[in-house]
Amino acid sequence: MKKSGRKLIGLVFLGWLGFSATGVQAGQVTLDYCLKKATQDNPLILKEQEKLAAVKTYLQEAKNNRFAPEIRLRFLAGPVTDAKGDVLSPPDKITASELSLDQLGPFFQTELNVIQPLFTFGAISSAIKAAGQGVRAGENKVEQARADLADDLIDLFFAYQLAQEVFNLQTDLRQELTKIDQKIDEWLSSGSGRVTQTDRLRLKVFTALLEKETLSSRKGLEQSREVFFELCGVNPAESEIPIAPLSEEFSPLPDLKQYLDKANADRPEFKALEAATLAKQAQMGVVKSRFLPQIFLAGRFRYGYTPGRTTQSNPFVDDEFNYLDGGIAVGFEEKLGFHLTQQSLNRARAEYRELLYSQAALKMAVRIEVEKNYRNVLEAMARVEKTAEGLKAGRAWMFATRENYFLGVGDVKEVIDSFGAYLAVKWQSLEAIFDYQKSLNDLKLSAGEKPWSKNK
Repeated sequence: MKKSGRKLIGLVFLGWLGFSATGVQAGQVTLDYCLKKATQDNPLILKEQEKLAAVKTYLQEAKNNRFAPEIRLRFLAGPVTDAKGDVLSPPDKITASELSLDQLGPFFQTELNVIQPLFTFGAISSAIKAAGQGVRAGENKVEQARADLADDLIDLFFAYQLAQEVFNLQTDLRQELTKIDQKIDEWLSSGSGRVTQTDRLRLKVFTALLEKETLSSRKGLEQSREVFFELCGVNPAESEIPIAPLSEEFSPLPDLKQYLDKANADRPEFKALEAATLAKQAQMGVVKSRFLPQIFLAGRFRYGYTPGRTTQSNPFVDDEFNYLDGGIAVGFEEKLGFHLTQQSLNRARAEYRELLYSQAALKMAVRIEVEKNYRNVLEAMARVEKTAEGLKAGRAWMFATRENYFLGVGDVKEVIDSFGAYLAVKWQSLEAIFDYQKSLNDLKLSAGEKPWSKNK
């Protein structure tokens, strides 16, 4: 029982990642419902989805750089002294003492500049590719967050069923002990001599120990239930988990290679890391493009108007207040800091190689994880089969001693021994079934299965 308590306490710790429950229609909440709801509404998932939304803006920004990435419009307005005439016949000079507000007038200026890239030698296309792979990595990080949450939910669901079965078992045994205690009272009152006060004390000690374990089981049951609903996002006061007794039936276990192949194809960590590697490779293309000039088309339009000043028609006179001009030109820009660009490229290459090694390391780690989970399933299946024999014998022994006791041919010590043995072997059986179901779930998740998308 202590081992069960430690498992449940460990699972309850997961509830600290939960969030405030929201009301749903009263009734039983199935595991499938919680998996689908939690993997959409849980803050851990929503956080990853917001990260993904931010990454998508980088992709759109990279695509927008293909068309007029630089557009600048400037407008100025203010006062300036009036001036009539031209450079050959200027107006009378106005001294500072003669300057007044009557000699000031407004001016307006507008300038529009546009640059359109023509040839970037892979800078824009590489940036788009890098951002696209970043989106792919973000999508798989969302899936990984869903997988982690689903793992916690399924473990809690099984833990609740285990705690429920243990609690029911302990409750049934306590009822049987109550009947035996009543029989002891009856025999002691009659003075038959079949039992003694020592028998009563022995029974009370065993009953007290069983009640203590029952209280621990009830606490674990309530905690696993509350945490399950917290992660699920439903109101525990309005809903219940349907009772699904731990089943001893086994499904045929596919070959290990099938799980390994599926993990390599479906694990979101693989896909996210692969996308990050391709994004880094594309980023190297962006850096390499800095060694080459950026060829662009530039356009400009300017207009200035000052009603208090004479427009200058002499092309050799620079008029800063009355003008209308514009034009289009082809240009190129070359960043000559090649030594700095080379260092950026060296850094990008090192980060790219790091991601390649990370892929190899992840592949090895996942293989070890899948193989371990596969062995755990096989070991749990063997334990279920072994404990089934002991459970059958323990149940027969308990029933035999109980019937013998009521017939007056058994003693309390043997009854307690048989009850304790049955309790121990039943717990071992339930623990083995729990370990089998948990190990099977771990195996499926480690192979990339998505239980939250089932039946969608």
